Amino acid sequence: MALDILPYCPKPGYTVKNEPRRKVNKFGDGYEQRMVDGLNPLLRKYSLTFKVHHKSAVDFDKFLGNKGGVTAFLFREKANDNQLIKVVCPDWSKTVGKTHTEFSCSFEEVV
Repeated sequence: MALDILPYCPKPGYTVKNEPRRKVNKFGDGYEQRMVDGLNPLLRKYSLTFKVHHKSAVDFDKFLGNKGGVTAFLFREKANDNQLIKVVCPDWSKTVGKTHTEFSCSFEEVV
């Protein structure tokens, strides 16, 4: 099954959070042992804003709603040579203006 590609570009200035998954064992004398947790320990989290015309806002909202926060889709990351990243969107909000609607989205990279 082919994944859908998000057909919208985010506003510049989005943030990417890198937080490697790891296990830490703490011992009584202050010593710590750290190790990688799992096969894909570094999955990024994105905080993005999309500014779309009111006509497209319904389609954008429907796209995310159909995924339900659990179905993955592809997002084109401009800062990384237009690489397609497989993500889910667990939450988003919208702000309606006069001519445009701004969506604030959280994307989580998945495998």
